[in-house]
Amino acid sequence: MWNCSYFATKCSEAGLDQYLNNEDSVIFSDRDKGVPAFHNQFSKCHSCRCFFHIIKNTRLAIRKQKHAKKITDGQLWYIQKSSTREMFFSRLKELSGENFAAANYLYELNESKEGEQVFQYKWLEKGVPVHGHSTSNAQESMNGVLKRARNHAPYRFNNKVLEWIGQKIYERSKIASECIDCALTPYCKGLWEEQVPIEWLDVRDSWVLGS
Repeated sequence: MWNCSYFATKCSEAGLDQYLNNEDSVIFSDRDKGVPAFHNQFSKCHSCRCFFHIIKNTRLAIRKQKHAKKITDGQLWYIQKSSTREMFFSRLKELSGENFAAANYLYELNESKEGEQVFQYKWLEKGVPVHGHSTSNAQESMNGVLKRARNHAPYRFNNKVLEWIGQKIYERSKIASECIDCALTPYCKGLWEEQVPIEWLDVRDSWVLGS
């Protein structure tokens, strides 16, 4: 949980809130217990399940059953990419004739609450803008690199530089907000208001990177 929370904090500090924390964004994840800590940081976005993990879970589930047949990635992707409810159940029926155990697992997954986060037709029904994506592998790779690197000297140095820059931005914004009411000539005041949006002057402690 600490790892996901840490990564979410760093994403926020990097200014990614405007991209991740809105209704047009989707975060793909697995069932890791720490994942909710990341999603809580960006609660406005949609949450979907990484299908590579679903493939792995399907194989683990049917492996426990006697006489279970092997299932290919292509067979599972064929089900996941169904664009309508009718297409989904039609393809699932086809699969049941080839691999009943796998088809039954996917059926039960579809009927569960988690199914809303797995299958494409359900994303389309809800208007979730996945743009053809269905996996979190790229994000997990980046997070894995950060996890190993965070205690190394270059990473710690860069983090301190970010904290210093954030502190200076905070200090100078505070001085600017105190000076805005000083006696300025009309020309100078016009330039100030034109170049410095008023919302920048609403200084909050959360501006300090690393706090």
